[in-house]
Amino acid sequence: MKQFRPVYLAVVFSLVTFALQPQSFNPANNGQANQNWLTKGHYRLTELPAIINEQLNRLIFKRGRQPVQDRILVNYQPLEVTVNVGSGTHEKFNYTYDPSGYLTGELYQSWQNNVWTNHTRYTYTNNPYGYHLTSLQELYKPATSTWEYHYLDSYSFNNQNQSVEAISQEWINNAWQNTNKINWTWYADYRPTEMLFYNWLNNAWQNSMRFSYSYNTAGNPTSMQMDNWYNNTWNPGHRSLYQYDANNNPTWFQTEHFESPNWVPDYRTWYTTSPDGYILTEQQEDYDNGAWYKEAYYTYTYNPSWYQTAMTMSCGTTTLGRTLPRSVGTAHSGEAIRKSFYRVGI
Repeated sequence: MKQFRPVYLAVVFSLVTFALQPQSFNPANNGQANQNWLTKGHYRLTELPAIINEQLNRLIFKRGRQPVQDRILVNYQPLEVTVNVGSGTHEKFNYTYDPSGYLTGELYQSWQNNVWTNHTRYTYTNNPYGYHLTSLQELYKPATSTWEYHYLDSYSFNNQNQSVEAISQEWINNAWQNTNKINWTWYADYRPTEMLFYNWLNNAWQNSMRFSYSYNTAGNPTSMQMDNWYNNTWNPGHRSLYQYDANNNPTWFQTEHFESPNWVPDYRTWYTTSPDGYILTEQQEDYDNGAWYKEAYYTYTYNPSWYQTAMTMSCGTTTLGRTLPRSVGTAHSGEAIRKSFYRVGI
């Protein structure tokens, strides 16, 4: 039977129901990445394994195909954002900050019966570096005009401000009840080595899911594996494998799922690269009923400064192409992207 193609294992990651601590990867200070991650932190952990795996693939394995961002000169910190959409739905977001400019609160309101009506609010406490220590979510009860606790997420860090533990609690029967937990281990250069997920069952933390990462001597990822806990042991589920040439340029990427006692392929990609590691061609293939089937073939072209200028895709008898403006082309230096990537702790 045809297996679902788990690109970056998203089908597995969507099952995770825990709270992400976004500030462990994106602090709220000037010059860091993804300021929009400062909102609604409780639900971000559903995306965390997929994001780390995608970053490993795009920014390390492929060396990054985006231009290096210019230095940010202005730290944009809105106090109020109003959104009006075509359907007539109107939304408003209100923000508060501490004297250092770190986010301390969000209030979400919707336009109902010609008045702004409270809906959800978040309250944050931060460490001196802007990483969240706690994230409190409250829901508004119109019937009583009061706020009610919903979730409380608490975070711990090591000396490098890497997340080492996050605990999620839910407000039940007028008390905080544990629900989920995640623990991280890292290399000193911000590469993840392991993530362990736990559920709170029978008044104790129970193993749930594990993500393990391995690297070669050059620091490039060679595998990412997801295991599930059942029958009191870890059981393999899915994995991604990476291969390189003698210059540590990417040559091959494959995802697999486990069917005891074997790993079964799902999807793979072959790469050819320039001497500096820029991808020139990309052949994508699906695995079905014991055979590989070609899915798509990409060809990339660059200008003399190694910004990507065009991409052509062939699929069967169909060829599609697009020309990319310089602003979205390839970075001058993949190594610069990698260093920036490690700096923010992904």
